Amino acid sequence: MNKWRKMTWILLCLLCSGCVTTPLMADVLVMINWKPTLSVKQEDVEHVDKYRLDTNKTVQICLKVASASSSKTGCTKLTLSNLSSVNHLPILEAKKICHTVAPGEYYITPEPNQTVMDYVVKCKSPADSVIISRKKLCLPQTYGLVDDKKNFCPSSNGNCADLREEVKRLKARIKELEQANKELEQASQTPSCEVIKNDDNRITVAIKNYSLRFVKVNSTYRMGKKKGINIALTEQQANDFHQQARRLSPHAQPIYPNIFKAVLTDEMRKLVAKFWIQEQTIDPQLYGEIISGDSADGVSYDDAMKLIETLNGWCAGKADFQLPEEKQFVHLAKLAYDPVKDGFLQSCQEVKDKVASDHVKHLFAHQWQLTSSYCSAFDNKRSCNDEQTRIKKGGSHLSQYAAECMPEYRAESMPDIREPNTTIRLVLKLIK
Repeated sequence: MNKWRKMTWILLCLLCSGCVTTPLMADVLVMINWKPTLSVKQEDVEHVDKYRLDTNKTVQICLKVASASSSKTGCTKLTLSNLSSVNHLPILEAKKICHTVAPGEYYITPEPNQTVMDYVVKCKSPADSVIISRKKLCLPQTYGLVDDKKNFCPSSNGNCADLREEVKRLKARIKELEQANKELEQASQTPSCEVIKNDDNRITVAIKNYSLRFVKVNSTYRMGKKKGINIALTEQQANDFHQQARRLSPHAQPIYPNIFKAVLTDEMRKLVAKFWIQEQTIDPQLYGEIISGDSADGVSYDDAMKLIETLNGWCAGKADFQLPEEKQFVHLAKLAYDPVKDGFLQSCQEVKDKVASDHVKHLFAHQWQLTSSYCSAFDNKRSCNDEQTRIKKGGSHLSQYAAECMPEYRAESMPDIREPNTTIRLVLKLIK
């Protein structure tokens, strides 16, 4: 904060450089039926908007004398008429102003307490008066006002280019300091995040008054599956499971796309490294606090990314949250239910309360769960909208088509659509 004040002081000093130590203000009387006869190019004025009041036809001017010859002060509002083109900004008329004040040299400011001037008015007589922008006045060219440069231009040689560059640099630095201060204020308001390792298989992340519990899922190699696991089905397997599902519920209609999205002609095996998975799906209250007004029972992929970005900001430097990949979900789900191993397909209701590992709940037949994986087709025979859609797994409490609750079954989800009975569970990555 001290640095910010120091930079502001330097900026003000530079802008005031070359001005009188204690400038006074001169009376400016209200001008009735005032009509501009002089237009100043807007490109020659740096702070023109500071003069505007409630409408674009009303301006306020305050005059300060270049020499301490008067103790009078005052400002006035001027109503402009007959506005010229947008390339010119008629602000003042030197003859009218000089008719109301004593002869002398004045500069014009937006407010009574401002030290920044944008215009200079030189009053000899109403008929022999001139007004010019300070920016133009301080250029190397004389414009007939050579003597005024020493009074109004900070630079000794009348060239303000160096000053303007310095002011520009200081303004940029002040902006950086303001942004840094804002970030510090935001950081002070960031909820605390604490990572607690309960034992070798459990971790709790405490955020605010929420406890996010995670369990470890060992790699496929550690579990004796050195060649990985299949995350796809053969054509024959898909047909068999499809027929079994139809017999279990003859009138059930599978959601689109169906089980054949998971078919691969050639065997595909995936190695899965160790990961930490959330025991439960996302806490509805936590979700509603971050995604205001929306339900954790109808989550879109875009909503999930917004929630994860917020959580990662809260736990920056300690933990990183992600959505599970398709292969991670399949690996976890097969710890609870392997239809190929069992040889036949069970109904969704029968697998609803299966536990995968260390109290991981609600994998099947509760809500569809989003993954981070695109629905890329396993082969060219099966279409997948892989440019947009993400895979979701597990089926929902409305699933009657039993194949929907298989680990391999692939449903697609558009990223920006909040689909009913769709939620998420998180994967935790510890930051060392």
